[in-house]
Amino acid sequence: MLAAGKMPEGLLKDGYYYSPIVTNAMCLQCHGTPGKEMTEQTHKKIKSLYPQDKATGYGVDELRGIFSIAVNP
Repeated sequence: MLAAGKMPEGLLKDGYYYSPIVTNAMCLQCHGTPGKEMTEQTHKKIKSLYPQDKATGYGVDELRGIFSIAVNP
């Protein structure tokens, strides 16, 4: 759907609501490319707190995960 320019929608199924996590410009402040969307200061801080982190280099409108919420019937 994203490749076709359409935003994926949430889905209610079997007592759960599922909603896609799609990147936007705000996400890229910490998950974008260092020196581009992410400042060097932010990149250094993330590396100091999470030295094994590899969650960078993402772009806008990429599917990165899903929220799963239990709904009371």
